[in-house]
Amino acid sequence: MNPTRVSDTIVQEIAIKGSAEPIFEALTNPGQRLKWWGSEGRIQITQMKSDLCLGGKWMMRGNGMGGKTF
Repeated sequence: MNPTRVSDTIVQEIAIKGSAEPIFEALTNPGQRLKWWGSEGRIQITQMKSDLCLGGKWMMRGNGMGGKTF
């Protein structure tokens, strides 16, 4: 993964109702995140990597509306 600049940083807070174990698994396992991250019909994630340690990096690739890749 390449280092990011502060201007490239996105911060988002979400609230998820559910028990801790499956939520933790979904957030820490990239394979699980591929199953539920995105918005049906708008964004499909095809690759995800992350280091969830303090100062870690996060990378997603996918297809947006109109088939545009990101």
